[in-house]
Amino acid sequence: MNNFEAIRKKFLAYLDARQAALATECDLRERMLSLRHEKVGLGFLGELLETGFPRNLRGFFPQAVAYDEEENRRDLVACLGLGSILPTFEGSNKGMIQLVSTVRPGSNLFFMETCFLASTTSWVDVFASRNSRDACLGYMYDDIAQYYMADYPNRLIQKLNSEEEPTREQRERAERCMAVITGNLISKYNHQSYVDLVSVVSRPQRVLVVDQSFADASLVYGRVTEQTFQEMLLAAIRENPEAEILVKTHPDSIGASRSRPGYFSGLKGYGNVRFLVDPMNPMHLLEQVDKVYVATSGMGFEALLMGKPVVCFGHPFYAGWGLTDDRQPISHRRRTRSLTELFHYFYIWYTHYHTPESNGPCEIEDVLEYILDNRPKVAGRPSGRPGGDARPKISVVVPAYNVEPYIAACLRSVQEQTLKDIEILVVDDCSLDTTLQVVEAMASLDPRIKPLRMESNSGQGFARNLALDKARGEYVWFIDSDDFIPSPDALERLYEAAVRTGADMTRGRKLWEQHETLEGAFVRDVPDKTEEYFPQEQSGLTYFSDPVLLHSRHFCLWLYKRSFLEENAIRFLTGQWEERPFLLKALLSAKSISLVPCDALRYRIRPNSTARRQKNIQDVENQLMNFSQVLSLFDDFSTPERPYAYHRQFTVSQYLHYIGLGFAMELLSERLDDPDGRKFFQSMGELCRSAGIRSAELTADPQVVNPELFAAGVYHVLFEAFKCGDLELALQAWKRMPMASREYYERLFRESDAGLAAALTNYVQANPVPLDPQLRMAAPGTLPRILLHIGATKTGSTFLQAFMETNRAELLRRGIWYPEFGIFKQAGREYKQAGHSHLMGQAISGNFEFFQRILQGLEELPCPVRTIVFSSEAFFLNPNAPEALPSYLTGFELSMIVYLRRQDEWANSQYCEFVGGGAVSKTALAPEEWLESPAAKRYLDYQALLYQWEQAIGKDRVIVRPFERSQLVCNDLLHDFLSLLDISPGEGFVTPDKALHNDFKFSEEYLKIMRHFNAFAFSPATAYLNFVKAVLRELPCQAGRKPQLLTLEQRRWLLRGARHGNAEIARRYLGKSDGVLFENTALPAELPPPSPPLGADFFSGMITLYDRYSGHRFTNQPAKKGGKAKASARKPGENKPEKDFDELYHEACRAFHQEQYALAVAFYRQAEGLAPDDMDLQRVMAEALIRTGDTDAARACLEKAAARIPQNKALKRRLLRLKHPLFRFLLKDKPFPVPVPGVV
Repeated sequence: MNNFEAIRKKFLAYLDARQAALATECDLRERMLSLRHEKVGLGFLGELLETGFPRNLRGFFPQAVAYDEEENRRDLVACLGLGSILPTFEGSNKGMIQLVSTVRPGSNLFFMETCFLASTTSWVDVFASRNSRDACLGYMYDDIAQYYMADYPNRLIQKLNSEEEPTREQRERAERCMAVITGNLISKYNHQSYVDLVSVVSRPQRVLVVDQSFADASLVYGRVTEQTFQEMLLAAIRENPEAEILVKTHPDSIGASRSRPGYFSGLKGYGNVRFLVDPMNPMHLLEQVDKVYVATSGMGFEALLMGKPVVCFGHPFYAGWGLTDDRQPISHRRRTRSLTELFHYFYIWYTHYHTPESNGPCEIEDVLEYILDNRPKVAGRPSGRPGGDARPKISVVVPAYNVEPYIAACLRSVQEQTLKDIEILVVDDCSLDTTLQVVEAMASLDPRIKPLRMESNSGQGFARNLALDKARGEYVWFIDSDDFIPSPDALERLYEAAVRTGADMTRGRKLWEQHETLEGAFVRDVPDKTEEYFPQEQSGLTYFSDPVLLHSRHFCLWLYKRSFLEENAIRFLTGQWEERPFLLKALLSAKSISLVPCDALRYRIRPNSTARRQKNIQDVENQLMNFSQVLSLFDDFSTPERPYAYHRQFTVSQYLHYIGLGFAMELLSERLDDPDGRKFFQSMGELCRSAGIRSAELTADPQVVNPELFAAGVYHVLFEAFKCGDLELALQAWKRMPMASREYYERLFRESDAGLAAALTNYVQANPVPLDPQLRMAAPGTLPRILLHIGATKTGSTFLQAFMETNRAELLRRGIWYPEFGIFKQAGREYKQAGHSHLMGQAISGNFEFFQRILQGLEELPCPVRTIVFSSEAFFLNPNAPEALPSYLTGFELSMIVYLRRQDEWANSQYCEFVGGGAVSKTALAPEEWLESPAAKRYLDYQALLYQWEQAIGKDRVIVRPFERSQLVCNDLLHDFLSLLDISPGEGFVTPDKALHNDFKFSEEYLKIMRHFNAFAFSPATAYLNFVKAVLRELPCQAGRKPQLLTLEQRRWLLRGARHGNAEIARRYLGKSDGVLFENTALPAELPPPSPPLGADFFSGMITLYDRYSGHRFTNQPAKKGGKAKASARKPGENKPEKDFDELYHEACRAFHQEQYALAVAFYRQAEGLAPDDMDLQRVMAEALIRTGDTDAARACLEKAAARIPQNKALKRRLLRLKHPLFRFLLKDKPFPVPVPGVV
């Protein structure tokens, strides 16, 4: 063609010009669909459009015009060209040449290319047969460039670079399609035979090198030359010296004409290199190899679908997104994408499909169905429909080492599963007994069992990795060779739930821990207490949003989606002590997690297992490496939006227990001076320093943490000792040795690290040394003064106490002693403390231990003390404080400080705290009842309180401060308080952590629900605090503002009642002649609207946590006034009894008639799990849902009932009224009656 070079330049200029379009967003898919019924020109001959490979395009573009139909080419809206223009005329697409030569500047020229699900056979066969059923099934379109042009980013690259993410439904759809493709071995062309490879050389692995047709457009525009192919083959040989190298030629070079030779055509195999020239199904071939090298071939993307590592020497569209090993820098690609995301955007969003049967656009699922129905019947064809039976549903991975007595029972439990479509990969780790022979014997009778063998003994972690590399299943299940699956339907239930919910990870339950002797004799079954956290089926969970998942410590209780493991490169990193980093990376990576309450594991505990055998220094190093890997994972995954703060605290606390109080310290405690001991101590110090938490943030929540040792401060001191390298202190804590008070004071006085000082204080508080019996009373006049902070609740008392706790050492250096004894703290809730409340108890009882400790401290402190500060809310709440404390502290000069908050604000805040679980005391009273209670009236009578203190210590020593910013020194509480001690905040002081401020903003709805639970029993009393702690952590209780439970009228009533008393306080103690105590007494015109309802799921969560922590079983029995609600007792450790359907149904109906509709729905949902087909249940549940405002869920219940009872007219009317508001005025339907419990 004489003017070819000019046309090529025009083509390249058009590509350059179209790059400007990337600056604007374009919904390419909708744009292409909008052209369907327009007059468009196609780069095909008319004959081809009628009888050839592109003939289905007539159904998609009914008014399409071929490029040789010149009489019809006027007024074209757009032109669509296949292929590209290459440096030579011969290699260029003739239709594209024709379009470019005739298209005018400014015309709409679109690029199109055959899709990756192109045909039931091949384009070569269609040209020969002219069979319309084998024509092309879809094309990709772009208005900027072809998808394979590396230097010309197109709409696909723009989309992949964007911040857009597929929705959950889109992901699940993509994953289903991927499963169909891989399960049924569907490729671009689907006519090739299924050839099982037979190795001609004995090699442990196979590596595939993919050839392509010479000068293919994707190579020319993908930065690939002949030299690139040479380098690729040499790299494959060099990088895989132990592997068999397979070179596969391109399908177009092995068709009927073989007119398109490849880069390796004509070469012959030599040594470990072998050439595959015969046609074979690409997906079946990929199943049989371990690694794939490509230039730009689409087979590379198919290899990713099959879970194979892919090395790219060119610039295919799937490179540069973090999924491939790219040997060239990939330009224009700026983020990572998962395989699921790439599949969605390429196969579904970017591609338009059409079949001979669709007569227009169709979906990818239609094309997959069409290929399965119509592809040629060839040798070795796998059976199956969408969903794929050719690949196993689950790969069960079993590492095995010297487990001859156990392996058969383990494998039988897998063989007996009701889900039969599985493969069982048993990896023998060079056993010294007959383990391998047992496995091979069982494999000879069951082809699903596939024995594998490690080259050397490497540990179960690396053995599992080998199995993962060989696995073909849609999902993966791990089981250790001495454990077994107790329930025969466990894998089936897990698989069904995983597919139904689209979860990346699906958890089963551990039934028992089966303890045995060394000889294998049964000793006992022990339940795993962590299973109490997973009582019911759940889906849609994530590790960040659902911290209950922290309690799942075994990786082998999870069914993993295999594509998820591959996309996120999740593998075992050590041979032993390997499971935690694997599980943590999976949990951090998973976008959706499901729980299934099926018995999936019976865990055998035997003395010679890895976890129970005698440990050595290698075990210690593996544990430390394990800890390091876990910390690195948190660092890698943490973001400002997802800091994983609590997860880190929980996990570090676990590891501190395993290492600092486990076999590592036991092994090395007497060897900390030798090289192994020093290395261990140094490594633990580095890990604790890099842990990202303070010792105060350690938590006793993990099941393994010893609550007594935690309360005793052992964990905190160990952590700080490791951090600062104090070997002596670490051993003292490890051996639980008390610290003498003199040593403590000396350490405290010189210690600059607030964290270590706090840990030492905690340790000393929990492990007091007996008093010195030789103590003498100091001479009169030599004792320092004592300032009693009467901690009126809700006036910043907790913050002041936290400040003094945090800065005890710095205060001491300034002559202020905040004694470390007598302090009450709620275990696990550091922000909930009551200061020196135990001092109050001793003062009332006449126990002078604390008085003697004050004297001993004054003797032993390494510096002079001018003021002692005691602070507690008990000094405010206990009516005996004004009499008892001055009497107890005889000999000291006493003064007191109290901050008073306006009565209505105090009452609202204090009531919310009593209701919300913020205090040890709780109330189930309504606001108006609580305000009338004797205790509340006493708290609110500030004048009487101050008069009592005046009588006890004198008016001049009673210091009163209104709790209003404008009346505080420097408008700040801390400045004001420290001014009483003649010091000011500044250098040397540390601000307490926000977590210690006790500043929760509960929603009103949470408080109303919590008041209901406060009426129920908790045994022991500490169970209530644990319940509240779990609720706050696991359920959405907080709002963006402070709750308002008192009405405006109640507030006015309080202020009227306090007016005269407040005026007298202002005049008598503040010297204000105007009698104004509080400068701001204005009330708002109206209160803010209440927080939105929390719904049935929240109620259900509360019930679950109550059952877990209370020691009782939840029943919705109302309490007698002033008494406890009924709850059935349960012995500690006893399994919670399950409610039957009738119990749940009647509980729900009772809640309904008490107008507790959300609670009723929670019970109805539990009942539904036992009887999903009970239509009466669906109808009454709909009534409860309507009253909660959840009409969508109500409609779903009624639709379900209507489908089962189509003849019920009342049901149809109720549903019609709910679906169409107009019918609310036309139909005279009535709500379905809800049964009244106990009434027939």
